Amino acid sequence: MPILRRQDQVTAMLRSRHELRSLMTQYTSETILAALGDASVHWRWEADALQAEFSFPDFKTAFVFMTQVAATAESLHHHPDWSNSYNNVIIRLRTHDQNAVTDLDVMLAKKISAFCIHP
Repeated sequence: MPILRRQDQVTAMLRSRHELRSLMTQYTSETILAALGDASVHWRWEADALQAEFSFPDFKTAFVFMTQVAATAESLHHHPDWSNSYNNVIIRLRTHDQNAVTDLDVMLAKKISAFCIHP
């Protein structure tokens, strides 16, 4: 079997990832709460996306939370839209290349909610 060049490996990985994304469940405002389970306490459906607002005692705690979310998002190769103002963090999740809320968003939302329960 021939050894793939690095670029060929990356291309194959991206193609595979794209194919996997096309198989993902796309959620609606009617189906998202069941998918989120216990994490639904933090999230709401807004403009065809998941959105949550988190408040912390101070900026440092908010920044630690954002760092945890950033590391998790990077590991999933799925990044939130978010904003931060002092101790408040607003996170919006949507799979842009699918133009929908998908399994990736549900997975990331659950992980983000877990940080609030187990900081």
